[in-house]
Amino acid sequence: MSDNNMVKIKDVVKSFGQHQAVKNVSIDIKQGEFLTLLGPSGCGKTTTLRMIAGFESITSGEIVIDGKSVASQHPYERDVNTVFQSYALFPHMSVEENIAFGLKMKKYSKAKIKEEVERVLNLVQLEGYGKRKPDQLSGGQNQRVAIARALVNNPKVLLLDEPLGALDLKLRKQMQIELKHLQQKLGMTFIYVTHDQEEALTMSDRIAVMNDGHLEQLGTSREIYETPKTKFVADFIGETNLFEGEVVDSSEINAVASVEGNQIPIKPIDGLSPNKDITLTIRPELTWIEGSEPSNGKPSLQGKYVENIYVGSVQKVIVALPSGKNIVINESPMNASDLSPGDEVNVCWDVDKAGVLTS
Repeated sequence: MSDNNMVKIKDVVKSFGQHQAVKNVSIDIKQGEFLTLLGPSGCGKTTTLRMIAGFESITSGEIVIDGKSVASQHPYERDVNTVFQSYALFPHMSVEENIAFGLKMKKYSKAKIKEEVERVLNLVQLEGYGKRKPDQLSGGQNQRVAIARALVNNPKVLLLDEPLGALDLKLRKQMQIELKHLQQKLGMTFIYVTHDQEEALTMSDRIAVMNDGHLEQLGTSREIYETPKTKFVADFIGETNLFEGEVVDSSEINAVASVEGNQIPIKPIDGLSPNKDITLTIRPELTWIEGSEPSNGKPSLQGKYVENIYVGSVQKVIVALPSGKNIVINESPMNASDLSPGDEVNVCWDVDKAGVLTS
């Protein structure tokens, strides 16, 4: 394809009666890209995936795969395969038989089926497991079988609907890396659905953040985390401190906002003007604590130390502001502040590290 897009989702709407589950979503997905649809339950991400697969019809709009509109195609006519969280393996069949099932339906020769099954077993690191039944495998191994069964047909697009959701945390993290490496090795287009922000940040080339049927933001992991475009994205991706404010003064080089009753220097961005409402988003790892005297030239908010929470590699320090709102600061346990509850402190940050949102 000349535009290098394997999947084009254009102005897609999906309605169930009076309820619009997907609202005018448009995404271009590149050949060989790992794109994740991320959002909370009910945001429309799985419905979008099911429309690409053909399990749900579109109400309006267009879906194009490899240059061809698929609106009138049945699921089996589309060059895609889907991996589900539930694995959906045949319990009475061996691993080899599960993987070979689709090839048998396509009337492949026995020799070709054997060759292809061995190829994908090697890809998912399950050599020697072909004769076992699903109930003789671990959850992670069954998930690998489900992935192998989808890959054996050499689809142009692999769709993955929360495929790691049933695994324990340690195995899930291991499988995230394995799956990403597999995708890079194959050069295949993966479209992945999850509600897990860390999983999306770990695996994706780009992330499409969805909320209430809308596409909130599309970008790389770094763009989504470091420069969220909306309050929802800032709050949903990772942990952040959000403060409502109002612009007091603004120019091309400097801007000031009233935040928590304080005049705070903020990053000048397009569209700022006096009296405009803004939201300040400050990541806990980009803040630090200083004593009761305000930091020289740095934006800061004064409050009282409440407590710290040890979570391994990070110690979360909680500071209560005069309004009653808490702000969270992430410190290294090696550099933990020696504070007592009630101590007055200033929470500081760099102007350019705090996001300014106008929507």
